[in-house]
Order: sequence, then C-alpha cells, then structure tokens
Amino acid sequence: APFLYPYHAASKLYGMQRSWNETMSFSALPGDWLLNNFAWRPYPARNDAATDPERWLFPGALALCLAVVAVASREWKPLALAWSWILLGFIGSLGLRTPFYRFLFNDVPGFRAVRVPARWALITHVGLAILIAIAIALITRRAKWTGAIVAIAFVIELHDPIRWYMAPTAVRPIDLWAKSTKPHAMIELPIDHNTEYEVMLHATAHHRPVVNGVSGFDPPEYSRIVQLAEPWSDELVPELARIGVTHVVIRADALGAAGGKWLTRMVDGGQLGFVKRFDDGVNGDWLFRIGTRGDSAELRSMLSGHSTYNEDTFGALVSPQTTSLKGPATFSGIALSPFGVREVNLLFNNGRLRLPATLKADPQTSHWYRWYDATTKPAYVLEFASRPKNIPPITDVQVEIIDGRGQRKLLDDRWLDWY
Repeated sequence: APFLYPYHAASKLYGMQRSWNETMSFSALPGDWLLNNFAWRPYPARNDAATDPERWLFPGALALCLAVVAVASREWKPLALAWSWILLGFIGSLGLRTPFYRFLFNDVPGFRAVRVPARWALITHVGLAILIAIAIALITRRAKWTGAIVAIAFVIELHDPIRWYMAPTAVRPIDLWAKSTKPHAMIELPIDHNTEYEVMLHATAHHRPVVNGVSGFDPPEYSRIVQLAEPWSDELVPELARIGVTHVVIRADALGAAGGKWLTRMVDGGQLGFVKRFDDGVNGDWLFRIGTRGDSAELRSMLSGHSTYNEDTFGALVSPQTTSLKGPATFSGIALSPFGVREVNLLFNNGRLRLPATLKADPQTSHWYRWYDATTKPAYVLEFASRPKNIPPITDVQVEIIDGRGQRKLLDDRWLDWY
C-alpha cells in the first residue's frame, strides 16, 4: 500500500486512466506470440514491423522445445505450477480481447492504469523458466555435460548484439550553472517528445525542478504547457510565471524560424530577459529569466540567423538526414574548434568499430564560423559503396572529434537501420 498510494493519489488528482482504445491497441493477438523481433535467429522467424514492438512476444524456439521436454519428467506438481503461470500470462497478454481482462479493467481498481497488457508475457516467461529448469534437470541426470550443450545452444540463439542508445555522459555548461546558482524552476524549449528524455537525464546533474518530462501519463498542466509551446503562443510565458517557473533555456539548434520570432517578441516585450549563452551543440543554449529585461548583440545575431562563438569543440553530423539507409551511404558534417581539429572518427555498433573520416577544407563553412582559424579543414566525409559486413544492419553511429589538444568530443548518438 505505501508504494501504491502515490499512484492512487496522482490518478485521483489528475484523472489518470487509460482509455479503452489505448489499452486495446496494446492487447496482444494470439498470433503475436509467433512474432520475433528483428534480431538474428538460427532458424526462420516471423517479423511484422506494422505490429507494435510491445507485441512481439515470441519467446524463442529453444525455450519452447525445452518446455515440451519438461513434460517427460512427470513431476506433475511443479509442471502444474509452471503451466499455471504460462496460462495466466498468456491470457493476460491478450488484454481487452478476453472477458478476464475486461473484468479487471472495468471492476478492479488500478488496472485502468496499465498501458500495455501484452507485458503480462513476463508472467509466462516465469512459467517457461520453471519448465526449462525441469527439462535441464531431466536431461542432465545421466550426462551432466548435456547441460553445457543447452547453455551453448542458448548462446547461439540469443547471441545477436543489443543496440544500446549511447546516452551523453558530459555535463552541459548550462547544467553546471543550474547546479551552482539553484534557480527556482526551469523549462527547456522547444519541447519535443524525443528530447524530453535527455532533459530529464541532464537534470540529474543539477537536481533543480524542471517542467520538462515524459511518462506514460501527461498531467493536465504539462499538456497545457505543450499546447502553448508547440505553436509558440504568446500566452506561454505568463502561464510559466503562474506556475512558478523562473528561467527558460532555449536550445538554439532546434529553435526554428517560428521560435525565433516568438523569442524576439518575448525579449522586446520585457517578458524574457537574456542572462547568458552556454556552449552546447552548434548554436548553444540561451538562458533567460522570466519577468526581466535583458538583451545583447550576440543574442540579436543568433535571432538574425547568424552563427555565434563557441569556446569549445563542436560539430554536427549533417548527412545522412534519414535513419533508414539502403546500399551506399555518405556520412558528412562539420567539426570545428578554437584549438583546431586533429581527426574525426565515426563510431559504429556502440563504439565497437571506429572508422576515420576524411577532413576537408570548406571555405563556405570557414567563412560562416569565422572565429576558428586553427581549424583549417572544418568538413569531414566518409563514403560507403555498401554497408560493411562488420557493421550490423541494426546499428548506431556517433561522431568522435579529437581537437588540437588531443581532447575528445562525442556528438549525439544516432540509431540507424542500414540494409
């Protein structure tokens, strides 16, 4: 009860309940138990990209084979326990497609908060684990070495590498400022669902309240902020002030033309006062305080679409623009530093493969970023006629910049599907 009460209180306060349609969309079909993910398997497997990954429930052929072998043990009590878990998880995974789950959804408190009934598959996995243990105990009674064969078979079946998201480890200058200055509450703009995860990660460096966030539920006030932020409404800043936000961080790389016009209006009207620019990405993070006046020539330059000075190494992966590639591919971008750029490498497959890019002179880039005379070759490129065999189709790429001091700068990780 102590663990469930906060959820109950939030549900009561904000009316947090799943809709029938949302819950149904994550209720598995029986056929989903035959859907494999897109990892390699040593046998034919069914895939369906049109089905939500939450419903790819195939547990693996080896687990199913061992579950059948377990029946030969005739240990009926543990077998009954295991199959009870399996049946419960299977029925639960079907969600609102069964009378059982419809009863839970309609009449049992708490179940309207469950977004993905298909995750009941984990209960089935408990039962399968019991059956696998029974099967291994059975086949190793006469020859213990067969247990090693089973372990090797699982390694072969499951050996496909996992594609991790390489989260940023460096602490941003804006987060160091927040840690030392301790503003009352902040928001980062623009709001984008994908970047909200990173905002929460960065908040672990300063532990100050932030409006940004992401979860299975959106509180009404957060939804209100998003509705005002997405069209860059002039009502956004008054609403932020009303709920106690004192500082606004603008990520200039994502600002866009509409956001720039909105920011100009807010600064001109005295609703946002410029405080400081911090290095981040190519165009920096810009800090403002609500209800004050503040301006600078550097800010006006950014709002006019011009580049501004970075005190540290920076860069960007400009091409490819898409995350789905087929056949030949060209990876290119810019890398600059007040200290010069020694080399640029592309890291694939979670950094397991490092390939050097070719540095090139680019007068247009050098003119646009005019402060970095030490960087004589600000562009980089690496071309492929096809995907190398040592890069898996489901992979990632991250740009590594080594500046003239020998210090390393990693750009944001980008997932790729390359066939």
